[in-house]
Amino acid sequence: MTKNPTVEVYTPPQPGTDTGTLQVVGPNHVTGFYPRQWLMPDGNLLQVDARKSYRLDTQTWQWSTLPGLPVGNGAGSAGLMLPGGPNGSSRVMMIGGLRSGGALTSTEQYDYANPAGGWTYGNPMPTPRAHMNVVQVPDGSAYGIGGNSSGLYNLGQYQTMKYDPTSDTWTDMAVQSPRRGYHSTALLLPDGRIMSAGDTGAGGGKQLIDFYSPPYLFQGPRPEISAAPSSVAYGDTFSITTAGAPATHAVLMAPGATTHADEMNARRVELDVTPTADGFTATAPGPRVAPPGYYMLFTVTADGIPSVASWVHVGP
Repeated sequence: MTKNPTVEVYTPPQPGTDTGTLQVVGPNHVTGFYPRQWLMPDGNLLQVDARKSYRLDTQTWQWSTLPGLPVGNGAGSAGLMLPGGPNGSSRVMMIGGLRSGGALTSTEQYDYANPAGGWTYGNPMPTPRAHMNVVQVPDGSAYGIGGNSSGLYNLGQYQTMKYDPTSDTWTDMAVQSPRRGYHSTALLLPDGRIMSAGDTGAGGGKQLIDFYSPPYLFQGPRPEISAAPSSVAYGDTFSITTAGAPATHAVLMAPGATTHADEMNARRVELDVTPTADGFTATAPGPRVAPPGYYMLFTVTADGIPSVASWVHVGP
């Protein structure tokens, strides 16, 4: 297989037409088969590839080299955009992966807004993991689902782990029955649960689907969304009507599309909200914080208990 070095920009069709355009931009830039890339709040792209990281300027389409990683993301490593405020997040974390056939426990963090700080080690995982899916949830934490510790399928890891970005700590949680190694997936559902599936190796989960219920679903009454718009334009002010347990904030969660233990679309967007008599007035973020598309809108209590999501389209 040959790595494709080109970057293409897709322009959606104009109103009244049904065909968009693709244009090759910028110089060639050799990229891994499954690159880790995130849109940053300045509108540019952060890319992590093995022990290297890069910035793609989306105005000039020129690449520049950023600080390197101390260990680097081997095959099957996971990437996570850490939660931020209403102005977006500039922090990412690389997790685990394979080195010489064995999985790592290491985690590495980088703040794109502070390039001089470089990459730093985070707290390691309790167990070495590769091909693990990391799913961000509405309370700001994330869950490591499955993975394995050798090769593509060997030494399956069945224990779910919770990651707390505030304390940078990992906690062992429930044990999963099927192995979820190479070619597995895990996604956040609108009801707050996590769906897990896949692993194409002998003895793996394959077509079996199972569901993980995080602890926040058992910590008391949930807030409810009684009314919310189905679409909002960037910068719009809109109302969220709530019921049930009192919610203190609202977040947008991008729907998942995991491939090879990496979920570049996933992001948690904290909304700028003002409490009202029956809920919130919220301000929709801009395109650099929330790329256009559908999001799950959750309201969340002070204790981190989420509502069931309401779908909303954000952007033009």
